[in-house]
Amino acid sequence: MLYQTTQEHEELRAKVREFAEAEVKPIAFMLDQNNQFPTEVVQKMGKLGIMGLPYEKKYGGAGADALSYAIAVEELARVDGGVGVILSAHTSLGTYPIYAFGNEEQKKKYLPDLCSGKKVGAFGLTEPNAGSDAGGTETTAEDMGDHYLLNGEKIFITNGGQADTYVVFAVTTPGIGTRGISALIVEKGWEYVEGLLRLGVNRVSMGVQSFDDRMLRWMNRRHDAESARKAYSILENAGVENISIDLIFGISSLTDQDWSDTLAKALAISPRGVLPKHLSCYQLSVEPGSALASLVEKGRYEEASDEMCMNQYAMLCEAMASAGYHHYEISNFALPGYEALHNSAYWRHVPYLGLGPGAHSLVCSPVAAGLHGGMSAVNDDVLGKVMMRRWNNPDLKAYLDAAGAGDFSLAGGCEILTGDQIMTEKIMLALRTSEGIDSEYLERHCPAKALERALMVGNLIKTPAGKICIPEDHYFVSDGIVSDIL
Repeated sequence: MLYQTTQEHEELRAKVREFAEAEVKPIAFMLDQNNQFPTEVVQKMGKLGIMGLPYEKKYGGAGADALSYAIAVEELARVDGGVGVILSAHTSLGTYPIYAFGNEEQKKKYLPDLCSGKKVGAFGLTEPNAGSDAGGTETTAEDMGDHYLLNGEKIFITNGGQADTYVVFAVTTPGIGTRGISALIVEKGWEYVEGLLRLGVNRVSMGVQSFDDRMLRWMNRRHDAESARKAYSILENAGVENISIDLIFGISSLTDQDWSDTLAKALAISPRGVLPKHLSCYQLSVEPGSALASLVEKGRYEEASDEMCMNQYAMLCEAMASAGYHHYEISNFALPGYEALHNSAYWRHVPYLGLGPGAHSLVCSPVAAGLHGGMSAVNDDVLGKVMMRRWNNPDLKAYLDAAGAGDFSLAGGCEILTGDQIMTEKIMLALRTSEGIDSEYLERHCPAKALERALMVGNLIKTPAGKICIPEDHYFVSDGIVSDIL
């Protein structure tokens, strides 16, 4: 029997080969070397029309045969096996189970976006103790009425970090072997975000750090720039209006142009063209005992110069002002009315509550200071009260175990603040803000000559509200200014 491809098959082969040679081959080595997901290539594969080749046109597919699909995978794998696998895992594993076994409602909901490449699919089967023997699946899915509660761990999931839609296998009926295993469709992000909203959460902060994938890899972040954009879109589409973005500058390999590009991409992150409500931008610091400190000690990383950091900070301030943001704290910028309430409590040094692993709280307790080993924790702001700082263990398991026991003291610690600590922190934190601090408070607690000198040289200024603050053009050297007056 003679097996021969058709003209349509060969035209498809030529189209995919041309694409692979032009778009994939030039970056194939870099993708392997950096363990990088080719986000932009996959987006172009969707535009090329090959992400849903074997599926019916009524679901957004190309209506092609299995041989066409095999040709597309073959041509991509010819220049990069990884990209070929991305297509095959998306098409055969992430999409086919929904096409073959999903009901009509599920097909209409999920297939169009998968076939167009708007969303990427993945297949969650393998676990630490179950792979080839899928009957050993330990992940469970408990029917909660209007949803399933999924609990378990999956590993080696192709497209896992970048996928939007997952087919996940879990035990729904224990005790009956493989017949008790079901496949569930899981969407990235939505239900988690909706759960946060139901709990009353009205602000989400995203630790994006950079929109430059090179910088993200250097910082050992798990996400890339496209993942950050997708996550922002998920939050926005779920109804989260107040979204904050965290960025980092002052990295020695981050050029001014790189920083400018990241700021522009941050401001343009919303597909709806709406500015993010808040940005927090921090200079990279080398903390003692950190992995970065070790690199510095070994001569493998040279810290950015003060001049470079100052220039990038000035670029930041100018970009935020031009976009209409209120620079209300040294590192924080908000559209009017969207200043962070919780963080503002921290800067004002008033009681605040921190929830979750690693969170800190400040508690003001109406207990006489003399009951605490004679330590003085009172001053003219908290007379007759004790201020205590509490913190939670950063380890998630320890935190959950403490929650289960109903005693968070098992997973954290605390310290009672002395009067000097309270005074120092109150001044230091308040002077980080554009609001500043009451002039009378500074006059009571700071040396008169030091305060007078700071005002005379312009390191401090008086506001119309009768407070004292550091002017914006002196923010970069604020630590030195505070040190001088204390």
